[in-house]
Amino acid sequence: MIIYIIIILIVTVYFYGTRNHDYWSKRNIKYNPPVPIFGNYLKILFGLTSTGIMSTEVYYKYPNERVVGQYCGNTPELIIRDPEIVRDILNVDFAHFYNRGLSRDLKKEPLLKNIFHADGDIWKLLRQRLTPAFTTAKLKSMFPLIVKCAEKLHDVGDEIVEKGGDCYVRDLMARFSIEFIGACGLGIEADTITNENSVFRKMGKEIFKRSFRNIFLSGLYDVLPETRNLYTIFNKNVEIFFMNKYKSFQTKKL
Repeated sequence: MIIYIIIILIVTVYFYGTRNHDYWSKRNIKYNPPVPIFGNYLKILFGLTSTGIMSTEVYYKYPNERVVGQYCGNTPELIIRDPEIVRDILNVDFAHFYNRGLSRDLKKEPLLKNIFHADGDIWKLLRQRLTPAFTTAKLKSMFPLIVKCAEKLHDVGDEIVEKGGDCYVRDLMARFSIEFIGACGLGIEADTITNENSVFRKMGKEIFKRSFRNIFLSGLYDVLPETRNLYTIFNKNVEIFFMNKYKSFQTKKL
């Protein structure tokens, strides 16, 4: 009896996990052969490759095709190779393609309500609000703040040269970026250029830290959308820190 139940479960899972895998073949579009349940995202789920690398491989695998299909779990995806179609999507017909497919549950992860992660109408609204921040007048007003940060970077560079000239440039430029973005965008002095142990730099490292848990859950979020209500991905400590900072900024403005 147990064997029969196991067999039925395996067959059920297989058919459920391949229910849309004939989507591109029905439309006579060449596609990358999918794996049951995972589609073409099996390696991404376990952090063995990235979406960009996988899409690039598919792009060059079919040099004579205008479009190529693939699957994120059971969700069909289309890779556009023809520049004319790309132009139409990004320009002529953009009103039909502004959904970016990147959004997560913003109520559960409110820190992702930003121009990089938001989707749909929220992304359009954020984009419209952000555009006026980069007018000529606004950029001119930002320039002295950037110069001030650049001078601090210059001083730190002089100190490094005096000590022998060895430094981790990537980390130094990350500290510079955090400071001038904080100054121009939020009106705060993060003090990350002169202070290597700044709390903002520590939180910045935490945001980009990629544990196996984060990699796996990010892949699972795409591959099995049915499980999305069962977990959150973003680091809670980072979220609490920045949400508290945001609330303090709002209080100061008032």
